[in-house]
Amino acid sequence: MVPLARLLDPGWRFPPHRTPQAWVDPAGVRWLGTELRLYPFNTDTDIPPRLRRVFADLHTGRRDLHGSGRRIPVDPADWLVAVVDAHH
Repeated sequence: MVPLARLLDPGWRFPPHRTPQAWVDPAGVRWLGTELRLYPFNTDTDIPPRLRRVFADLHTGRRDLHGSGRRIPVDPADWLVAVVDAHH
């Protein structure tokens, strides 16, 4: 479990070769395109562009994690994130 505020830190990096493929939260699933390398980014430890978009949407309330149908910005201090490395 990682505090969301830590993931939002500009210095956050994923372990090598462990960049996530999806973001899942109460608002739904957002595939990040990393499994296909759709977006070039500096290294495989950087935050993928689609995940940066998710983070921006959390800050502005465009991802409705509360199920209210309203735009309520997320307070990162209130959330923990499970970073899961699962392969099948």
